[in-house]
Amino acid sequence: MFKLLKERGAFLFFGITLLFWLIVFLSFWPNMLKYEPDGLYAGWIGIWGDWSAHMSYATSLSIQDKFPPSFPILAGHVFSYPFGTDYISALLLKFGAPLREAMLLPSFLLSLLLVVSLLLFFKTITQNAKTSAIAVFLFLFNGGLGFLWFFADFQRLGWNVFENLPREYTLLSTVANIEWANIITREIIPQRGFLLGLPIVMLNLALFWKLYKEPRKTKFWQLTTAGFLTGLLPLIHMHSLAVTFGFFIWTFLLTLKKGLFSKWLYFLLPATTLALILVIIFYPQLGSSFITFRPGWLAPDRGDNPFFFWVKNAGVMLFLPLFGLILAKRRYLVWSIPFWSLFVLANLFSFQPFVWDNTKYLTYWWLGSSLFAAIFLEKLFSKGIFYKLLGLILFITSIFSGTLDVLRVTQYDHQKIRMFDNQSLEFAQWIKENTPKDSVFLTADNHDHPVPVLTGRSIVHGYPAWLWTYGIDTGQTRQKVEAIYNGDTNSVSFINELNIDYIVIGPWERNIFKNLKPELIQQNYLLIYQSKEVEVYKVSLLQP
Repeated sequence: MFKLLKERGAFLFFGITLLFWLIVFLSFWPNMLKYEPDGLYAGWIGIWGDWSAHMSYATSLSIQDKFPPSFPILAGHVFSYPFGTDYISALLLKFGAPLREAMLLPSFLLSLLLVVSLLLFFKTITQNAKTSAIAVFLFLFNGGLGFLWFFADFQRLGWNVFENLPREYTLLSTVANIEWANIITREIIPQRGFLLGLPIVMLNLALFWKLYKEPRKTKFWQLTTAGFLTGLLPLIHMHSLAVTFGFFIWTFLLTLKKGLFSKWLYFLLPATTLALILVIIFYPQLGSSFITFRPGWLAPDRGDNPFFFWVKNAGVMLFLPLFGLILAKRRYLVWSIPFWSLFVLANLFSFQPFVWDNTKYLTYWWLGSSLFAAIFLEKLFSKGIFYKLLGLILFITSIFSGTLDVLRVTQYDHQKIRMFDNQSLEFAQWIKENTPKDSVFLTADNHDHPVPVLTGRSIVHGYPAWLWTYGIDTGQTRQKVEAIYNGDTNSVSFINELNIDYIVIGPWERNIFKNLKPELIQQNYLLIYQSKEVEVYKVSLLQP
């Protein structure tokens, strides 16, 4: 690391960049989960939406004592999700940390690690601290032409618009088909696996670059360490695993004539062995293909031409990297091909059931785009006043939309959403104190049910959209759950079959199961908890 900072001014650029992002992260992370007098609040819609899953996984892992762990939102199924970052929170919970701190602290620290790894990655490739700092801002403040709608909002609301920004300017789906959302607001904050996966990928890419450029300076222990970390990616971030192997294949082909096969084995053997073992254990559903041909990504959804779609979504950053490549040396051009290949592939195929999730591959295209755009901007900043002014305009245009969205995240009072009221918190605390840790609960499948999120207990069937995006077919299980709550004749048989220990009847169940008929449950099972809105029944196995 210190070798990378020998360049004059590197400490200054790196120090200012880190200080800036430390202030940014401190401005929003403490408010992403917050207790208020009437309950627990999420400070951002992405926290409310995604962290119900992550909190379920962390609380469940903190009380499970078996390997492989079971899936808390699909009782009896192996834990088919990259839970690495959530396991860090689970360890904190095991050591007695409160839930809020156990969730927020790793995300905050990993955000700082992400900035450090970005700086070191860009510095390894460019050998220029100024370019590296510019690239970090281009990457994290990504956004397209959504700021044009901000000007309309400013004209309507005046300077008050900054106190409560009315919308996201990098995600204007219905207004302008702008879908390439800001990386901080839609990936770093809600998607915890990305925070740990991306630094590992950048470590790999930096080593691949060194092996391509200066093979004699690459040590075997560096490649072995990177190989083991890569092998863990199935439990951290699966998309990062695919990207790593894509870059490995390309760099391996580029170095084929250099006699480096034995060196590559130091990386390849631990990476493939460990990754294959973990995939076999944790992802039995991968036997079915997720890939579908879908040209244009989300452009056709609203009749957009793909080129103009990306002009809106990427803005000037669609073109700046091309100018950077012209200025860069030939070896940059050859090695950069996988970055652009990711962009092409993500615009031809959908790699998950949820099409928007192609952003997880486009993020790595943007990593390369930020690198080469920064090379071009640094050249402009190094010339006369006209070029400096041009570079400043292009830089501000590139990050304007993303900066607005990150500013919006910091506006807690306007963005907060209550996750759980006090009654739900009290209900969850009762479950933790009065039921075994390995209990299986029958509940509704809303994403924010307090049983899985706050207690770590397994439920029969969780939020369908999550299970669908993981590629798990749960149609039959969902039908059985509905049959039980609707009081069908096979209810008792299904309860026994699903190994249910407790049945919850509360506002969540009444909201989802419109034909709910609790009489069979009330007549056959023991009521052990009752509040104003919630009942819990203990199951004793009955003959159907």
